[in-house]
Amino acid sequence: MATVTSINLFEGAEPVHVTVEDQNGNPLQPANVAWAPVTGITINPDATGFGFTVDAGIPPGQLTTAATYTGPGAVNPVVGPALTIDVTASVTALEYASP
Repeated sequence: MATVTSINLFEGAEPVHVTVEDQNGNPLQPANVAWAPVTGITINPDATGFGFTVDAGIPPGQLTTAATYTGPGAVNPVVGPALTIDVTASVTALEYASP
């Protein structure tokens, strides 16, 4: 898998799946990973990683979070690099106007 440093989220879209890997590219169990809270973003663990979704009403912009690993083999809690979340406005309706 390719390493990512940012993801794009759209309100009402399917979750974006993120897997957390160690320095050797081995996937880590979601039960051993905690994310820093991000207002307006829901992060749900699944069998292989996490699904990120944007909550309704969150304005477009850029947010950040980071994962912390505390499972087996961690010397101390290991904090990963920042993950940038770009929230983009979805088009949900059209209007017509004339000058």
